[in-house]
Amino acid sequence: MTDDPLRPLYTYLDRVDAGDVDAVGALFTEDGVYDILNTEHRGPADIVRYLRTALSAWERTSHHASNPLVDVAGDTARISASLYAYHSAGEAVWHFWGRYTQRLVRRGDGWAIAHMALIGIASDPPGDPAQFTGHPDRRPVEAP
Repeated sequence: MTDDPLRPLYTYLDRVDAGDVDAVGALFTEDGVYDILNTEHRGPADIVRYLRTALSAWERTSHHASNPLVDVAGDTARISASLYAYHSAGEAVWHFWGRYTQRLVRRGDGWAIAHMALIGIASDPPGDPAQFTGHPDRRPVEAP
């Protein structure tokens, strides 16, 4: 492994697109939480089970994280990054925009995900508006 705290995020993206859900589960701590669009999955086994179901609907996916912000304090790191994801199955295509947040803990082989959240911003075709809460730090912007 590596001491780069971004490694779990980029490995997550790569392994999700490869359909390697067991490798994704291994990125999490034993009590790790994956909060995806306000639904929590706890522990690697539950996370893997969820991903098997979610990814089985798609023939191809391509997940992209950008603009990562990293804050490391001792054996804890916090990551926030923008997300774009492409999903397709036959003629069906789904585009998704959101944010990933992660809280990582240092372990012997690098970093492990203690908590990961996927926060929805928008999708095309549109999804359930209750799932699209937007940037967690978004403030109203007033016109001049």
